Amino acid sequence: MLLARETGARVVGLDLHAPFLRELRARAHAEGLGTRVHPVNADMGRPPLPSGSFDLVWSEGALYSIGFDRGLRVARDQLKPGGYLVATEAVWLEAEPPDEIRRWWEGEYPDISSVEARLGGIAGARLATLEHFTLPESAWGEYYRPLERRIEDLRERHAGDPVALGVLDEAQVEIDMWRRFGGSYGYELFVCHKRAAPPRPGSA
Repeated sequence: MLLARETGARVVGLDLHAPFLRELRARAHAEGLGTRVHPVNADMGRPPLPSGSFDLVWSEGALYSIGFDRGLRVARDQLKPGGYLVATEAVWLEAEPPDEIRRWWEGEYPDISSVEARLGGIAGARLATLEHFTLPESAWGEYYRPLERRIEDLRERHAGDPVALGVLDEAQVEIDMWRRFGGSYGYELFVCHKRAAPPRPGSA
């Protein structure tokens, strides 16, 4: 929604989970953006769109779901020459994070790596990194504080459902890990560019 408002462009929102897309469609129409925001229910690993379709691919905290390196290749294929990719990825901020948080991340996302390794992967995907920075600690708080309130509400609603309570417990563990070890890891935002091919000798 923000991209549609700020750029005036046509925006395609791709997701596997149809309820999210129904909500997006409703919000877009409510805000007068229904003609420019187009939900697509599909696998991001196999987008049903022609190669070279987009000036910009924006993916916050999603490429990991198909593997960051594969996600880079998929995004590059979708970009026009001269297009841009903006993506965030969980990274280690310490060379030797504490064993407890390392083990937890190995269970949640074994592919978590360093910023330097991700920069190498971006170069390997034939993309140029224009800028990158670590999201501030405040971004985590803005995400986790409302989530924690929601967890408390859902515990009451699902008090007799052990499966739901188990899911809520996992979410709470994630929050607790961040409070204890948040300085060891973070989300890095990468701004990447798919360079246009140089003109062929003799071309106009």
